[in-house]
Amino acid sequence: MCSDGACTERPAPEWFGDDGADADAVSEVLLDPEHSPAFRVPTEGGPGAVVIYRNLVGDDGTDHLLAHPDRSYAQQIAT
Repeated sequence: MCSDGACTERPAPEWFGDDGADADAVSEVLLDPEHSPAFRVPTEGGPGAVVIYRNLVGDDGTDHLLAHPDRSYAQQIAT
């Protein structure tokens, strides 16, 4: 869809079988400047992934962490 920084068409939720209203509702939650939502994707017997939507004014982004079940901290793997 995007090449050399030029997008020809913005993706629509319907392309993936979703309702546009549902996608808008999720976007409102994930991008709410009053919160930084996070979710964890566990794996069986190994580290899980944690995704944090950082909605700080002037410092927004998405952080990806690796959470080991036997550690009290998470390792940042991508920003």
